[in-house]
Amino acid sequence: MLRRLLALAMTGLLLAGCATPAGQIGTAPRPSADEPGIERTPVIIDTDMSADDWVAILYLLSHPAAEVRAITVSGTGVAHCNGGVRNALGLVVLAGQPDIPVSCGPETPTDGGNLFPEPWRDNADAMYGIDLPDNPTPPAGAAAPDLLIALSTELEEKPVLVALGPMTNLALALQSDPGFAGRIERIVAMGGAFEVPGNVGDSNPGDLNTVAEWNIYCDPEAADSVVRSGIPITFVPLDATNDVPVRMKFFTAL
Repeated sequence: MLRRLLALAMTGLLLAGCATPAGQIGTAPRPSADEPGIERTPVIIDTDMSADDWVAILYLLSHPAAEVRAITVSGTGVAHCNGGVRNALGLVVLAGQPDIPVSCGPETPTDGGNLFPEPWRDNADAMYGIDLPDNPTPPAGAAAPDLLIALSTELEEKPVLVALGPMTNLALALQSDPGFAGRIERIVAMGGAFEVPGNVGDSNPGDLNTVAEWNIYCDPEAADSVVRSGIPITFVPLDATNDVPVRMKFFTAL
């Protein structure tokens, strides 16, 4: 698992065009949307800063049709708040967009939640040994749920929320502001295991759960409230990610 995650992470760095010939990680220019026919969609990324999330974040930061307006870290996920925010700030400066606001939410799941194993969290905090450039921009002053609410109010166009971890921040935003749901265009979420076995029991010895996927298992109450909110939501579940693994043959060729 770790080898696959590291491969995913480094693949993301390479695809983002951010590695210098000397092998040191540098920075990339901000993507341009000047080409005819390209309209930029405002995107807010809610992530628990696991290694696979880095790939998605770097992809969106480098995509000319996506305008990432903020990254909110789910403190209930793989990375703790301090490590997750630090690493997210490193990724945005790596992509040449150091001023994108980054914030974190609570580290305690809603009632009935399940925390990731602590060694996993420590490794994610340490970016699995990958060094990122320092970002002089401090974290946003508002907590993640408040930042979500503020952006949904300030943006002229409804943003798309890309949810890559437990949905704690989104649920708290809905709880604090009932109008929040109406100001979100849609959610695209990595979560759930619909027609395949889950990944909790296989990756966490001693846990007998064979059906759950970690992002939902971590805070199922939060996920339930988001699904019931009425915001249009598209799940990219474990079913889909099982079909598109990054294998070593591809990684080596790249």
